[in-house]
Amino acid sequence: MIGDSITDGQFPYVQAMLANTTDSHLIPINGGDTGEGVKCAATWAQDLERWDVVTYNFGAWNINMQDCNLTKNATTGAYTDPALEMYITELANVTATLLKTKAGKTGKLAFVLTTPSPQTKECCTDPAASSSTRPGMLRTETCVKRTIVFNEAAKTLLQPLGVKIIDLYSWVAEKCPVPYSYSCSIQSLKPGDPCQVHFNNDGGWQYVAIGYAAGVKKLIASSHPEADQKAGLATELRQR
Repeated sequence: MIGDSITDGQFPYVQAMLANTTDSHLIPINGGDTGEGVKCAATWAQDLERWDVVTYNFGAWNINMQDCNLTKNATTGAYTDPALEMYITELANVTATLLKTKAGKTGKLAFVLTTPSPQTKECCTDPAASSSTRPGMLRTETCVKRTIVFNEAAKTLLQPLGVKIIDLYSWVAEKCPVPYSYSCSIQSLKPGDPCQVHFNNDGGWQYVAIGYAAGVKKLIASSHPEADQKAGLATELRQR
């Protein structure tokens, strides 16, 4: 399991839920943003033939206050949002490394969508609202619209490469329909601490972990044919 503090918080519960079939491991640090992933993915993977399943997430640490869109330059194909372009470029680099693992070669590499965060004026900038609101925590702007944009861009990149998607965003949204503010029962956000993105309240981590573990179980249960990876795919990804 590769990811930031959201992955960290779930790990003990996912590990317990899969204990009968799977020996689960978590990277030794908060995975941070995609830049950290570029530097560390090969170290985290270590023995490329060891991992039957690899799951990874990057997003919350990359999201910022740029315009909320998926527009691409018609000539270059680059996203017109610089932060989103950097996210996709670095995510492609990380993915190229992880596709070399046993999990990547057998269709058991899965990207976990970034979970929704509270839509409160104190900690996010709604692109439809005034830009004068205070930046969010984790040096990010984590409003719902922005998270959706990053998730969609990640899926557009990864699904054609055979990377599976664990839709943790929709799983959390079932419990806390978005956009939400102080109404999410599994988050401990409250007036005075409105930017909480963790699931510390009333079995929150356990709930999120159920969705995560279900995605892993689906991967484990899938067949084992070698994925159709084109020669030079890793090099091509890094050049994007």
